Amino acid sequence: MPKRVTREDVARLAGVSTAVVSYVINDGPRPVSSAARERVLAAIESTGYTPNRAAQTLAYGHAQSIGLLIPNNTNPFLAWMTQTFGDLAFTSEYTLILGDSADDTAREAALVRHFLSQQLAGFIWYTVDQPAPIELLGASPPRTIILNASEGLAPGPEVFLMTADEVAQGRIAAQHLIDRGCRRIGIIAGPSERLNTQMRMRGWEEALRATGLDATRIVHADFTEEAGEWALPQLADCDGIVASNQRQGIGALAAAARIGIPIPDALKIVAINGTDAARYTNPSLSTVDQNLEFLAARTVELLQGESSVRTDVPLMLKARKSTEQ
Repeated sequence: MPKRVTREDVARLAGVSTAVVSYVINDGPRPVSSAARERVLAAIESTGYTPNRAAQTLAYGHAQSIGLLIPNNTNPFLAWMTQTFGDLAFTSEYTLILGDSADDTAREAALVRHFLSQQLAGFIWYTVDQPAPIELLGASPPRTIILNASEGLAPGPEVFLMTADEVAQGRIAAQHLIDRGCRRIGIIAGPSERLNTQMRMRGWEEALRATGLDATRIVHADFTEEAGEWALPQLADCDGIVASNQRQGIGALAAAARIGIPIPDALKIVAINGTDAARYTNPSLSTVDQNLEFLAARTVELLQGESSVRTDVPLMLKARKSTEQ
């Protein structure tokens, strides 16, 4: 195994002290002459030296990396969210470190412990279940942002909550179908034990009850395309369907095409938590979205020292061809 290049190697080749090498790498805190800077940069290029970020954190009191833990990177919403964070982190001069818990709570706990062992500027956590098991963070976590924070979750001194009103998402989706003339409105709900399933169902039911419509057309299914395709035939008498996420909605569109149900003439479909990919389904899928640009920007502000115990993420209805003539 080749010997790792050290800061001492760079200093020796450039004919300067290791402190001068540090000043060049970190652009301070003391000035360096142009000639010495050029020699250090040439030595870094010649040796292929890479700064040890953990050592920099200990020396200068700040970290360069942000940890992001999500439950499933195959979920288009979470993948799009990750990309949004990655872009913003890069422009803010952070490195984003990603962990995927694969919807497994034991794996999630192990990854939380791993992230907490690192020198991080902050930790962003979209949990597998709700409420978030924030006891895993221990007594002295890095500044942590819980993205899918649920009602009643208490923040801590370095724990901040980002909330999307999932009851409102279900209500907005159902009301959109009501406004488009639907009267037999079903929901492809998520797994019954999930808190986010229950909250989205509550909003759907509230909208229907307020209009005097029946709220019994419910099918529970996983948050996948296959589950959405399986669920749609069980809601065959509906003229409107709320899918609890985009993946279910895409599966429902595929089932409608296979069965021969014209969308949106005979059936209208709207999904919760969409991404730009919803623009390219056939027909394009109407969605109730979180404003991910706001979410990412606000999260970075919190990591950089802003203080807000709880932040609500704005919601946006994007009506497309699956509900529009």
